[in-house]
Amino acid sequence: MRILVVDDDDYARENIKQVAAQLGCTIVGETSGGFEAACLSHYLKPDVILMDLDPPAMNGLEATSFCIAPVIILTSLTLSEITGSLREIGASACLTKPLTAQSLERALAVAQ
Repeated sequence: MRILVVDDDDYARENIKQVAAQLGCTIVGETSGGFEAACLSHYLKPDVILMDLDPPAMNGLEATSFCIAPVIILTSLTLSEITGSLREIGASACLTKPLTAQSLERALAVAQ
């Protein structure tokens, strides 16, 4: 599976890439901002985008509506705080950080 990783925190981005690699995913691109993620989704055509809820330039909820691939939102908030917003913008799933291979595997299955 081809993945675009979006997070402005270097440590979190590395964690996301490591967990995705454990599952055999290929990282086709990475960025720290939501606007860049929306642009890269059209250029790189990933299968799934793993996007932080609040990257700079454009937050993850806004950026999701411009992306052409399914988006899995990543957050350190509790899921109950943002579930309604996720349904409104069409995110495929939401995961809390730091990621685990098991949670990402389940979310990727839903996103396909």
